[in-house]
This record gives sequence, C-alpha cells and structure tokens, in this order.
Amino acid sequence: KGWKVQVFSYPLKIETIDDRPISEDDEFYFENIDFNRIYPVKLKRSDGSQTEYDLQFTPFPVFQIYVEDSIPDEPKVPSRVIISQGNADEKMITGYMGIEERGRFASYQPKKSFGIEFWDDIYETGHRDVSFFGLMPDDDWILNAMYIDRGRMREALSYKLWSDLQKDRMPELQVRKTGVEGGYAEVFLKTRYQGLYHLGERVDRKRLGISRTGEQVEGVIYKSEIWHETTEYEGLTERTSGLIWGGWELKYPKDRGDAAWDALYEYLDFAIYASDEDFKTWIFSRIDKGSVIDYFIFINIIKAVDNYGKNIIMTKHDKTSSFLMIPWDLDATWGRRWDSYCVSAVSILTNRFYERLFTLDPEGFTESLKLRWNEVRNTLVDEETIFGKIAQYKTVLVLSGAIDRENKVWPSHPLNLYWEEYEMQQWYSTRLLYLDNYFQDL
Repeated sequence: KGWKVQVFSYPLKIETIDDRPISEDDEFYFENIDFNRIYPVKLKRSDGSQTEYDLQFTPFPVFQIYVEDSIPDEPKVPSRVIISQGNADEKMITGYMGIEERGRFASYQPKKSFGIEFWDDIYETGHRDVSFFGLMPDDDWILNAMYIDRGRMREALSYKLWSDLQKDRMPELQVRKTGVEGGYAEVFLKTRYQGLYHLGERVDRKRLGISRTGEQVEGVIYKSEIWHETTEYEGLTERTSGLIWGGWELKYPKDRGDAAWDALYEYLDFAIYASDEDFKTWIFSRIDKGSVIDYFIFINIIKAVDNYGKNIIMTKHDKTSSFLMIPWDLDATWGRRWDSYCVSAVSILTNRFYERLFTLDPEGFTESLKLRWNEVRNTLVDEETIFGKIAQYKTVLVLSGAIDRENKVWPSHPLNLYWEEYEMQQWYSTRLLYLDNYFQDL
C-alpha cells in the first residue's frame, strides 16, 4: 500500500524525504509502506544548518498528548490531544482530555498507564463520547502501558477469551456486555515518545447497559481494589462512609451515599455467614451461577494470580437481578505475575467462597462446573486455538514496528516476542494438561 501526502513545514524547510529532494507544498508518494522501515527526513533551519529525523508509519492510532505540568495519580488534569487514527478512512480526533496515572503497582514503573476522559473543553464543562476500533462511543478510556508484560499481549488475549466465554450468555444476563475490548495505540507526551499501549474500554454503567439510578439505588458496580479479608470472603469489616470499604471501591452510583453499599454488604454477609442450609438453598438467587462458573474457569485457564481476591468487578443490572463477576486488570496472566516474574503452570486459584461452593455443592455446582469445562475445552481453549491467537498478536506487533520502538525507548526492559511466544506456549501446554486432570478428578 502507498500513501500520497501533501508536504509542508514551518519554520523549518524539508529538503529531502528518503533521500529524495522535495519542494515546498509538494506531494510525496510513499510506495509499499513498511512499518518497520525508517524514512530519513532532512530539514534546513533558517540559519542554514541541517537536522534529520526518522519518520516511521504505524497501523495503530497515535496519541499526541500535551499537558501543562506532571500527570498525577488523581484527579485528572486538563490536556490537549491530537489523535491520528491509523486508518486513512478515519478522521483525526482533536480536543481536550482529562488525564491521570492509574494502577497501584504500575505507578512505580517508568512507563506509566493512564486513565483518560474526553472533555468538551479545557474547563470540563461537558464530556465528549469518542469511538475507537468500532466500539461503543464513550468518554472514558484506559491507556495501559503493559510494561510488566513481556509479550505486550496478555491483557488483550485475556479480554478476548473472556468475551468469547460470555457471548452466548448475553441475552439471558440482560446486559450489553460483561467485559472490555480495545486495541493498540502509540503515545507521545508532548514530543516524547512513550511507546505502545493497549487502548481499552472501562467497565462502566453505559457499557453494561445499566439504567441511570433514580431515587432508589438500582444497578450497582463495585471493584475489589486490594487483597482484604472482605474481598477474600474471610470476614466483614465494619461499614464506613465514602467510596471505599473493606477493600472494595464503589464505582456506581457514587452519589447515593451509604445506601449504594447495601447490595454488596448484604450479599457478602450472606455468602460468608449464612448457615450451610441457607447457603445451599439461596446462594444462586444472589449471584449468577453461570457467572461464578465462568469466572473460576477463566482465571484458572490464564492463571490470573491477581484476580481471585482483587481486581474483581461485582455488578447488578437492577435491584432484582443477581450479581455478576467480571475480571479486571489482566496483565498478570499466562505464566507471569504482576512483577513479570514467571509463575508455575500448576495449582488452582481459589478463595473461601469457591471452597464453600465445592464443599456444599449447591444446585450441583461441581457437576455444572465440569460440564462447562468440557464445553469450552475443545472449542475456545484448546492448544491450537490459543497458540493461534498468541501467534496472531505476535505477528501484528512485530510487523507494526512497535516492538522495535518499545525496545529503543525502554532498553532496560527488552522484549523478544518470538521467545515470549515460545514461553507462553510451553507454559500453556503444561497448564492445560494440569487443568484436564483437575476437572476430571472433581
């Protein structure tokens, strides 16, 4: 593919592109574009001196973010943004954003992750919905640095698998979706290149299809923020006011005071303290059985070591519906943990809630879990399918040239996607064999 572009420059004058002379306001045709190729551009200053830049193309959206000062953990600070969509048919996006750093462990890494929110103007008089990758327009998005992920694909691969697991359940759950999607982008802060990011959705009211809360609290969204006895079903701490309680964060609705915590508190109180008989009879009227089963299978397929007492989203569509479980923040998966160190392919991730389900077996939970495993085992999670997805992500990233750019800007954390592909495949082969034996023996 080739691109014909109109070339102009100010105050510097472009003299050559790819060693070919060019005149002011001339057209230049880039033939057979190779994303891994560097096109040298020579420019002339007004004093006659010359400077040279390396021009590269990318298939991904490019964010140019201009912020006045440093970017804090919170609150979001104003910035101006220019986004080239990476597709000639897509219009460039310009405007204003609020931006903040995100992620507890990620905040200590040199490459930062960001939460962004599109605004109508620099004063945030209103919010602006923007769409990427054909997804639902929204004002809130996340730029995940993926710094600890040596394959730069674990989050994308994990969210894709979760979406595939949930697709056949959407109508019965009465929600728009129970996961997030996204794609890759490349980011500049002012003129400094930051590297490759995963641009993803947030799990919020609009994406779940929850109606706005009226006078009474209806739909709710909570997220477990830290490892805590309450998030691990070991006990309940005393209720407090505000947006944080017992290791959980209230995500929606944030303007209904203590009443917004009622649904989660009542559910956890029952799940932890109900008598065995009541638990067996009523637990799956309070939380969706299929969601509980899929979540257990999912976090154990990918061995999400940071997602069985933390990074769990609990949501109810309305006052009468059951809770659903949704995974979040999936970098520590597929053989690596939150600090990028390797994890064993054996052992099961569980907590006291799942242990109680196995012990009391309400509504034939164990047999239902085995049936669901057998259903997905040879379709969604067989070796050929997973290996194919890993290879696909690797190929896209390598051919995009983004991995070479990552290695140049972050040389202390080098990436070799061919080696990482091999490591992930070896790990998953062992993991799948272990899980086959585990589910067979239930």
